[in-house]
Parts: sequence; C-alpha cells; structure tokens
Amino acid sequence: MTAATMKADFLTRVTIGVKKRSMFGQMSTWMQENILLNGQPFSFRDHEFQIQIADETRSMVCKKVAQVGLSQISVQKALGYAALTRGKHLIYVLPSAIFAASFSKSRVDPVIKESPKLRDKVNAGVDAAKLKQIGSSFIHFGGASNMGQVISVPAEAIVTDEYNFCDPSVVTAYESRLGHAENGGVNSRFSTPTLPDFGVSREIKKSTWARYMVKCPHCFAEVAPVFSEHVRIPGFDRPFAEFEADSVEDLQAELGYAYIACPQCDGPLDKALADPKSRRWVEQHPGREVAGYDVRPFDLFKYNPTSTVLKKITKYKLRQDYYNFALGEDYLSAEAQVIPGNVEANTILRAEDTSAYGMQMGVDVGKTCHYMVGQKVDNKLVVRAVGRLYLADGDLREQILRVAEEHGVTNGVIDAMPDLNLSRGVFESFKGDGMFYPAYYTESGDKNYNYWSVNERENFVLLNRSKACQVWTDAVNMGKVVWPRYQPEEMAVVRAQLPNMKRMKDMESENPDEQGFKWVKASGNDHYFHAGVYLMAAAERAGMFTKTHLLYAPSSVRGVQIGKAAEPEDTIMARLFRRALG
Repeated sequence: MTAATMKADFLTRVTIGVKKRSMFGQMSTWMQENILLNGQPFSFRDHEFQIQIADETRSMVCKKVAQVGLSQISVQKALGYAALTRGKHLIYVLPSAIFAASFSKSRVDPVIKESPKLRDKVNAGVDAAKLKQIGSSFIHFGGASNMGQVISVPAEAIVTDEYNFCDPSVVTAYESRLGHAENGGVNSRFSTPTLPDFGVSREIKKSTWARYMVKCPHCFAEVAPVFSEHVRIPGFDRPFAEFEADSVEDLQAELGYAYIACPQCDGPLDKALADPKSRRWVEQHPGREVAGYDVRPFDLFKYNPTSTVLKKITKYKLRQDYYNFALGEDYLSAEAQVIPGNVEANTILRAEDTSAYGMQMGVDVGKTCHYMVGQKVDNKLVVRAVGRLYLADGDLREQILRVAEEHGVTNGVIDAMPDLNLSRGVFESFKGDGMFYPAYYTESGDKNYNYWSVNERENFVLLNRSKACQVWTDAVNMGKVVWPRYQPEEMAVVRAQLPNMKRMKDMESENPDEQGFKWVKASGNDHYFHAGVYLMAAAERAGMFTKTHLLYAPSSVRGVQIGKAAEPEDTIMARLFRRALG
C-alpha cells in the first residue's frame, strides 16, 4: 500500500468516524446524563473499562466474561442510539425469541421506567417486548434460534448479545438487514466465549483485538495477563487445570493470598489491576475496520478479586462453564469433540475385509454425498469403507445404490434433507432388499430410545441430534469404532472432518439452570461426522431385527421375507461373512 493510499484510507476512516460520532455523541456522557439506576445517575466508577466500549462507534466484537455489566452497557447504548437518531431502526438479537422477550422486559423496561428523560421519548402505543419506539426511531428485539424469528426490516444498527449461542445462519440473515445502511451500518457482537476458534473467539482475531492492559509496578512492562496462565495460589503447585471445587475447601486460608502474576517478571499485579490509572485499552491490530474488545474478570477488579474468581469454580458443574463464564476463556472438554488420535489408534482393517455381506450404510446428503459402510461386530462398529459421491458424476441415487450393492449393504440411514427427493428415492428403490430410511434430526424424539426411533407408518428415522452426536463422539473416543487402513487419503479427510463438530452450552431455555447442550459446526466441513451418526443408527436399527450372527442377505442370494432374519448356517452370505472375519 502506497503512502498516498494509506493517507486516503486514514482520512476515509476519520470521516466515517466523525459522522458516526456526531450521530452518537459521546455515548458515555449521554448515559451519565440521561440514565438513572436505583434512583442515582448512572456512573462508570469502578467500571472504567466500559467507557471506551460505550463510546465505540465502529462495528464491534466484544469477547467478555460474565457479570461485568456489558449487557447493561449494550442496552443503554441501544437506547441512546434510538434517542439520538431520527427514523432509524436498531435490531437487538438474542439466542431465542423467549430469551429476547424476557430480556426486553427485565433489562430494558426498567432502564426506561427509571429514567425520566428517556421515558418521555417512548411512544407508549409502540412499547412492547418485541418493539419499542423512542422518539422517531425503533428498537426491535428478536430471537436467533430459527429463521422464522428473523425480523424483516431494514436496519442501520444491529446488536447481537450472546453471539456464540445464536444460530450462525440466523445471525447472518439478521446482519443482511444492514445492506442498505450508510457505510454498512453498525454491527456489534457481544458474547462470552465457548470453544476455541468459534464465534466471538474467531471473530475477535479479525478485529483490532484490544486488551485492557496493566502497567506492571515491578518491571514497568505493559502486559495483558490471562487468568488461567498467570494466577498464583500459595500451597498449590500443580497446573491450574487441576484446580477444582474441592481445592477451594482445601485451600481456604491460602486463597486470600492468591494473585495474578506479571507475564514478564512474575511479580504480583493485583494492586495495579485495581488502579484505573494503571490500565488502558491497547489494540493489537490498529487500523482494522472492526473494533475488538477482550474483557477479562480482573478488568472489573473491585468485584472480581483473584480469590473471588477462584472460589467461583464451586458454582459451576462443568469446568467449561467456569472457564467460559467466570474466566472469559475458551475451553474444550475431552468429551466435547472427536479426538483425532483415537481414529488413528483404531485404524486396523485390511482391504479384503470389505467383502462381507450384511453391511449398514450412513449417507450425509449434499451436492457431494459422504458415506460410511460398516456393521457392528463384537460390540464395536466396524467401518469397512468411506467415500464421496459427486453430482457431477451422475444421478446420486444411482451412485448410492451402486455403492450399497458393491458392499453388500442390507439397510441404511440417509440424511432426509436437504434433498428429500433423493432420500425418498433411495428408500423406494431399496425396498425389497432391506430398508434405507431417511433420517431427520430433532431435539426431542421418542423417550423409549436413547437417541433414535423409527416411524414405521411414514418410514423415516428420528434422531435426537444432541444425544446422537454425543453417542457417536463417545464411541469414537472410546475406541468402539474401527476404521479401514486401506483408504489412507480418504481417511485423512475423515480425520480432518470429525473434530469439526463440537459440543457447547445451549442457551435456548429461559432458565440457565435448565440449559443443556447442543452440537455445532465450529469450523470446516462436518459431513463425515454426520455420515458416521447415520451409520451408527443404521447399525443399531439392524440389531433390532438380528441376533448375534443373524444377518440380512441380499435378495439375490436368499428368498426370505423382508423383516425376517436368515440363519447364517443356511445362507451363502453367512459363509462369506465368516470368511471375511477370518
């Protein structure tokens, strides 16, 4: 980039910033002049780190620890935006419609009610949980758990709170509402982190990524400590990863002397962390278009001294929740994804093992279909073949049926969506040689089954998505899935895709204590992961109709009625199966 170009780019950004600041004003000043909390003027005292975030006029991503007041700041900023503009629309997005309605009533309404200057601007005729008119501008509150919740109005600003717990495709749909806004509008994302390189943790890496630095009083370096790395606990000399709820009881006296150490000299930082004069925001990547703020627990040190943060571990059932909500750090538990090394450790099959009949098949559908072929043997799921089928190579239904015939597949499960014609076509074509059911994911399902059930009337499989993903992940990690060695290139793709599905907390419920988990695609492709889930379901389904070593045989080698098992002693297929197993 030339000097002239850099200068022009700088002037453009300054011009845009001036325009936006004239629209917003100094938002921190407006908040203090117009907002009352508990009958007192709003103040940033002891919350000084919030000022720059409140005054930020650029699109922004904020990775935050829980309970540091940033949801309150985002609410007040949204109200200020509406109060200071004319004829503008701001959309405030939360993880679900229920969450959004509750948030509007519990967090927004009290601010309006208690602040006379703001209350006078509210149009009482347009004051509902989903929509508020302040002056001539509007704030819309919407959920982000499904596309039906997307608000269809053009907007100049969008705030997404708890971004990591929203459906990414729904958030994208909301953000498309900024398409006609001047200079692209203002897009703000706030969230506690969850998984590494997912959601807010991924987006902040693309931003200016500011840290609230502290000047060390010992070495005078300006540093940004990380709680899990730089906490020091007298009497606890093990890695922090081993610090647990029981440790709090064991170290009652010592916790009061715990401190955050300087990353440079290891000197204690707690006094400096509590002093606003020793703190300032510093951008790691200045000049980027999107502002980023990484908020840690000790950025609000008065309410989060080191000992208090340590004791918070007793309030969380899961270590991941403690890291995410109390420390503001990413965390990935061992059971929350497929561990690639476990796939390699159980890759043992030879090429000749693929000739057995009585196989099952799982197919993930797309323009490229991913399949897995295998069967349960001695309480393990033996994967005998994996592969991809391409639309460019011809009719996908015919390709799937050809693979099924080649590998002696007698039943399967295929992703019903997005191509219902394909999945139903495979079912109809396969009928008579076994069953190849279309499958739908759900978060409910038949409680009589662990993760799947069959609708015999409509001929489809219903899979509880969360349970099925967990069962499949556990099976792979526990070595209960055996993989073929003879497909090294394709197995490399399998190993790359399986860890891309990860488990995280589900914020759909209004009550945080009732929240469960959901599985999300954190990065890259996840097709083989789902093909494995479908294969697992097909193998479980086959087990309902077979006893040990009782198998389906293709119609070409037997003449038995569909739904009845063929005795291996009486079939050609059984002899082939015994030969394949050695």
